[in-house]
Amino acid sequence: MSFEPIALLGVHIDERAPVATCNFCNGPIWWGYTARGRRNPFDVRLDNGAERTSITHWSTCPERAAARSTFVRNRNG
Repeated sequence: MSFEPIALLGVHIDERAPVATCNFCNGPIWWGYTARGRRNPFDVRLDNGAERTSITHWSTCPERAAARSTFVRNRNG
């Protein structure tokens, strides 16, 4: 199953933000803020060094269904 990457507008890409790893797919991510000030994981392209992108990782994570169900379970107790 393929996902359409979603680039968010108004994201300030902080090149100093540390590269982390997604807890579900182990893909490279960086944590930043959306234009509305919400914290969000974004993709990192490793083919150009460690280029941080404005593509939200939720749109590209192959394990996003597992991530969503875990979030809902934790939120609902």
